[in-house]
Amino acid sequence: MSSIGYHPLDIQRQEIRLLLLMPGSPGEPISCRLQSASLLESPRYHALSYVWGDPVYSNHPASQATPFAAEVNNAPTVLGANLYQALHHLRPPTAAKPLCLWVDAICINQQDEAERGSQVAIMRDIYARAEKVVIWLGQGDAQSDSAFKSLTLLASKNIEVNKDDHLDTLRQASSFFFSIADQFTWFNRVWILQELAVAQSDPLVMCGHYSIPWSVLFKAWDIIARETFVEIGMARPELLKPRDNSPADHQTNNTIHAEDDAYQRPEMKMDVLNRLRRAVRENGGDTLTRLLIISRSSKSTDIKDRIYALLGLLINDGKGIPIQIEYKKRAVEVYTDAMVYMLSRGEGLFFLAHCFLPGVDATVPLPTGTTRTGDDQDKIPSWVPDFSRQVPDNTKRTSGTPFNPPSLPGSGGASGVGANCINGKCLDDKRTLQVEGLRVDVIRRVVPLGDSLEELITKLPRLNDMWMGARGQHTDTEVFGEACAGLLNQFKNKEELWRILVSNKALRSGYDPAPESYREMYNNLLKQPTNTTAGGKSEYELSLEPGVQMRSLFVSENGFTGTCMPQTAGGDVAVILFGSPVPFILRPLGKHVSLSGSDKEVYGLVGAAYVGGIMQGEMVDELYCEDLMDSTTFLIQ
Repeated sequence: MSSIGYHPLDIQRQEIRLLLLMPGSPGEPISCRLQSASLLESPRYHALSYVWGDPVYSNHPASQATPFAAEVNNAPTVLGANLYQALHHLRPPTAAKPLCLWVDAICINQQDEAERGSQVAIMRDIYARAEKVVIWLGQGDAQSDSAFKSLTLLASKNIEVNKDDHLDTLRQASSFFFSIADQFTWFNRVWILQELAVAQSDPLVMCGHYSIPWSVLFKAWDIIARETFVEIGMARPELLKPRDNSPADHQTNNTIHAEDDAYQRPEMKMDVLNRLRRAVRENGGDTLTRLLIISRSSKSTDIKDRIYALLGLLINDGKGIPIQIEYKKRAVEVYTDAMVYMLSRGEGLFFLAHCFLPGVDATVPLPTGTTRTGDDQDKIPSWVPDFSRQVPDNTKRTSGTPFNPPSLPGSGGASGVGANCINGKCLDDKRTLQVEGLRVDVIRRVVPLGDSLEELITKLPRLNDMWMGARGQHTDTEVFGEACAGLLNQFKNKEELWRILVSNKALRSGYDPAPESYREMYNNLLKQPTNTTAGGKSEYELSLEPGVQMRSLFVSENGFTGTCMPQTAGGDVAVILFGSPVPFILRPLGKHVSLSGSDKEVYGLVGAAYVGGIMQGEMVDELYCEDLMDSTTFLIQ
């Protein structure tokens, strides 16, 4: 869009460009003008939230008449298909006044990296100060048209008069809602999180010729979700009651939230978006850790925007935001900045315990169309996640979540009382993480759990023998000392294998410990490992199944047993890093870094692990805090 002829913006005055969408009749070419305005002067405009969309004839010059061509400042400009359609639907009729819009793809000079960075830095203000945020989902189809016709009725109580009308409306809208994130790419774009959440007035959602306020759309979804999940037994009806109609609740349209009473039903994309919007209005934002977790399935054209698009949603903790938006940076630098930020807030190790890690010797993500240089700059530090690959479909590695112990009240997991400490800093080379923790033991043997549930069950007698052998092994007193060795023998022998294999969690629960009934189910599998499907899968088998292909069993030199990433190998080291709910597996890299006048061994971060007997902070609380064990400084690259 360089032919538009952009003029520089005054950053000090928070200048932006506004798009005047000129009136016209259907079929006429779209015509627009750009004008500068200062946010300090409270200009009146609508901000568009949309997905760009590919132009059909992207290889043709803009001067040719293409279906998605428009005139901006009298310059022929090719627009994305989705934006072109949005402007056609938003364009005022002939003889009406122009509509003043802010549209990122046109109002920002996308070829000027410095301008992009400065405008992205004030994106929150741009959307927060807009009179209206208009969400354009797309052209829609017969199904979405029918659903939008029903949504206002569904969100009201009018349809409850006639049960048949109610059921018919539910049927029309249910399939639309449960496929909405797949049907409309708007829901999978990372920038929309901010655009929706910071809007001051109720955003308007447009789909083809139909529109509806966001609050009504969400209320209709909430009704459908509650009734659907109650019907299939995934919600408890006695907890599904409206909130009191207080002024604060009126703003949220009496919607049911996960915080009310108890966790009532599974959360879908609509719930995540509405909860984030509520967090911004009530608390001013959220932590980067939670923002990254809820945006796992969100995508961006520029892989650096996986971080930059979230910065406007950060809660103000009084420490400032040290992540500077600079599009000239490589993605690995931006991702490292994000991890350093989380580590400085005491969130970093908690996040690493749940995300997909790149592994040792992984390469950095590259923007489309770029090539690798072949040097060390192509490697991403093993403690820095590739934020462009944080969903299972985009990675071949296991996340840390399966290794997390039950989230029991008052428990900090493996870190015990050190769960909330601020731990970890990046050295001057921007690649080495210095972090404190406890050295647990060296891994001696690793056995994959198998490629199928049947293979895993067939292996159970062998795995049980490994565990039994480890239990009989005494801890080396020369390595740990008499006092530590005695307690470590107690820790490693108190948790049985049937609990270790499922991270001591009940089926489909992150909070409930595995019930005692699993012991008998496990013993039955040991007795008849080849006859597992005769009466259907037991609850314990269903709990084992997620570990297939994703976990291995290990035993350590001094008899600890646990589960780990399949990439773990003999010679790796199990450690507890203060602040993480799970232990990690580190790999010696065979090199050293000078720190405080001494050479320190350097490790690579393989991934999370579950170590039987120490997952409730036993080593930290009873050894480290009682001065029986010293902490260790680990350097990780």
